[in-house]
Amino acid sequence: VHVGYLDRFRDVVARDPDAIAIQQAGQPGSLSYGALDAACDRLAAHLQSKGAGPGDIVAIHLGRRPEYLVALMAVLKTGAAFLPIDPGYPDAVIAHMVSDSGTKLVISEDMDAPALGAEVIDPNADADAESAGLTPVERDPAGPAYVIYTSGSTGKPKGVVIPDRAMVGHAQAITRLFALTATDRVYQFMSLSFDFSLEEILPTLFNGATLVLRSDAAALSGAAFLDEISTLGLTVLHLPTAFFHIATDYLTASGAALPDSLRLLNIGGERANPQIVQDWLRAAPEVRLFNGYGPTETAVTVTFYEPNGDLPEGDVPIGTAADHAYAYVAAPDGSLSPRGAIGELWIGGVSVGIGYHGLPEKTADVFFDDHFRGHGRVYRTGDRAAWRADGNLDFFGRNDRQVKMRGFRIDLGHVERVLEMANPNLRVFAGVRDAGSPSARLLAWAMIADGNDTVDIDALNALAEAVLPPAMRPRIVEVDVFPRTAGGKVDLAALPDPGQPSAPTASTEPMNELE
Repeated sequence: VHVGYLDRFRDVVARDPDAIAIQQAGQPGSLSYGALDAACDRLAAHLQSKGAGPGDIVAIHLGRRPEYLVALMAVLKTGAAFLPIDPGYPDAVIAHMVSDSGTKLVISEDMDAPALGAEVIDPNADADAESAGLTPVERDPAGPAYVIYTSGSTGKPKGVVIPDRAMVGHAQAITRLFALTATDRVYQFMSLSFDFSLEEILPTLFNGATLVLRSDAAALSGAAFLDEISTLGLTVLHLPTAFFHIATDYLTASGAALPDSLRLLNIGGERANPQIVQDWLRAAPEVRLFNGYGPTETAVTVTFYEPNGDLPEGDVPIGTAADHAYAYVAAPDGSLSPRGAIGELWIGGVSVGIGYHGLPEKTADVFFDDHFRGHGRVYRTGDRAAWRADGNLDFFGRNDRQVKMRGFRIDLGHVERVLEMANPNLRVFAGVRDAGSPSARLLAWAMIADGNDTVDIDALNALAEAVLPPAMRPRIVEVDVFPRTAGGKVDLAALPDPGQPSAPTASTEPMNELE
């Protein structure tokens, strides 16, 4: 049942206007729901005076602080869609997002930023003005709620447009699955340009709970993270999988304690290491753990797996569909794959986005009618999955993580899993450089998670030789850390390039007459 997000928010404010909506770790003071609502109304009225309304896109170019949340809710109150822009992005990326989205208004404190290329609205503008000028707007469930830019095959990010019905359906699904109530205190950890941050923000405000914004320092190490959360009385955490690995490694190595208040941890963004998940389950048996999956083209996370006791063999499953989604494993001909057979994961239900902004052909390639149910739409993810015998989904990575080099098909995830067998603290990321050219190289970057050891390249090469066929044996490069994108995923382009293998130094004369 569609409930207007703003209607629900108004009910929350009316029920307890003095309840704390937003706090910032390490900073004094807080923002109540009544104060948040009043600030949103003032900014929304100002945005309306500048022309913001249904069908428009308003960019938010702010860092992690209460003003960001005020801006987000204010944009929704005008009927427009919000577009998060990370102030740390390169100017060229910001300029592309603003121009490509067609936004004319950008909420920012950087009034002179040349990359914005639109009218800049001070988030504190008209702070003393009356909010009587705000014209209430009824949001269209099928209309755009937000736009998130994601990487594109052309090298330029493309904007994914998500409708109101998906935003609300997601908030309702998370409310039920996580049993969220007004008594919860939810940590806001994710990058604000990453759609996963909306899983922290929107369901929290939907339920009148408290959102606690992390400090910058908390994301720098497992020690700083655990030190910060120890005093905040948090009940719910959402973490990108990469940082979950770091935090769990520190937790198990240090013997540090989690806060007694913590009841639930939700992770997602990339493949979870089974050994680290098992370490967490042993260290925090009373904390519910969810491993989630969701592409940007749907309303955040659409499948969840909650371990019940020991993990099954193999990779950590991604579970079953949340209330606002359907999950299908499709065979190449578009029919449903039988249980156990690997196919392409398609997502249906109200979670599905509208498409790519201004790119109708790309939209038509991956968004189409749901012929399984006979109504609604599906998004074909390009990810490979299979139904397990227990009814959960196994995830096998993207179709494009299967690469072809010199006629051989190589599964990069398989290479990573084999090499990680060498050491429980080893993390491996495989990729191809110069793909499609005669000089294509299969590389594997390896690091030790706890930082107290070095990568044994000889041992890894020996393992690869013993287990992997010749075409799947990578050149191994040791790194101290995996560089990350703003969304928390490994940045392949930023990993060091060892260059081409050196030419052989031995004689190039024929060894015998046949050669």
